[in-house]
Amino acid sequence: MGAARLREMAPAGAFGAAGPGLSLTLRIGFEFLRPLHEESVKAMNDRTKAALKECAVQFVDKSGFSRLIKPFFAGCGAILGFHRVLPEGTEVCTPGHVIGVNQLRAALAFARRSGWRFIALDEIPDRLSSKSRERFLALTLDDGYLDNLVHGAPVFEEFDAPFALFPYTNALDRAGIDFWMLLQALLLSVDSLQVDHPAHGRQVFETRTMQSKRDAVEVLFHLSGPREATYQAVLAASARAGLPMEAILDRDFLSWDQLRTLAANPRVTIGVHTVSHANLAALSDEGCYREISEAKARLESRLGTRVRHIAYPFGSPSNCRKREFDYARELGFVTGVTTTRGNVFPRHSESLLTLPRHLISGVKHSADIKYLRMSLNGVWDTPLNNKIVRKMQI
Repeated sequence: MGAARLREMAPAGAFGAAGPGLSLTLRIGFEFLRPLHEESVKAMNDRTKAALKECAVQFVDKSGFSRLIKPFFAGCGAILGFHRVLPEGTEVCTPGHVIGVNQLRAALAFARRSGWRFIALDEIPDRLSSKSRERFLALTLDDGYLDNLVHGAPVFEEFDAPFALFPYTNALDRAGIDFWMLLQALLLSVDSLQVDHPAHGRQVFETRTMQSKRDAVEVLFHLSGPREATYQAVLAASARAGLPMEAILDRDFLSWDQLRTLAANPRVTIGVHTVSHANLAALSDEGCYREISEAKARLESRLGTRVRHIAYPFGSPSNCRKREFDYARELGFVTGVTTTRGNVFPRHSESLLTLPRHLISGVKHSADIKYLRMSLNGVWDTPLNNKIVRKMQI
């Protein structure tokens, strides 16, 4: 409610002779309080949405609905997607991109206990054409983080579970870092940051608390104007803070030698995640083709092996479409994984370059075994997904 509206509602003469001055004071007060109000509403909305998601997961699991639909919607297999694997308690700006070591171990133990067989991506085409009743589970990790080697690989070894890694080659070459990943790494490492932006001037952030770090990430990521200008300004700020891009990449991402070590393991498959972790749908035809083809050529050249699989960055229906799938087919990929949730069915033998995945992370509703169980039982492949769950964006 603004000062003008308050004046309309007030009895005649309520503002008295000091009306204009009081009106100005009220206006200033309302403008001062507006962002606090909007922030509190946003926080309340976020908490409400998180609570609704948690309630939905609990209901679907406790009601027995997910077990009821399993024979009809569990399909013949599923693909799980991960990003980072870190010890529990590690502070991160984005829990949605991290799974704890013990959480990963618990998820794999549950899957094995439930009768799912771990397989490599290379096996999926044959599995889909066979009539085996044994359900399979393929495991993937995107972006090429160093913790995949340090913390993830030992857990997969425990379960004799094959897995696929999808690094983007700029990080391997130490030639570039995705903007979102840069912000995550930088803000987590500093207590304050000064960014000199060519359009927005000097931006100063105090980032001593985790919430202030996350807020700074959001502000910088969504700053108006050309993204490249903000990216370069943040790179310069990172260097001034003692964290040049190369240092972040060395600390957080796999090197070529480390990737070769992983690739030598018969359980490990290496796939393409483009050159720069690009949103392919936003690129021209030439740019999109180059992002995929150059990454494939680079990996094959440095690893000395054929690369047959691709994980589309971001991977939603708005980020990868028919053009991207056609290019993947033209370049000889055997499978392509998206971030569309769902299980794998025999019908996917006709669309191997558009396979669905369940992304599992440390976000509260996702971290629970109940969420994994209902996902593997096929809840995303039922009409419920279209009518209720998708609207809630669980």
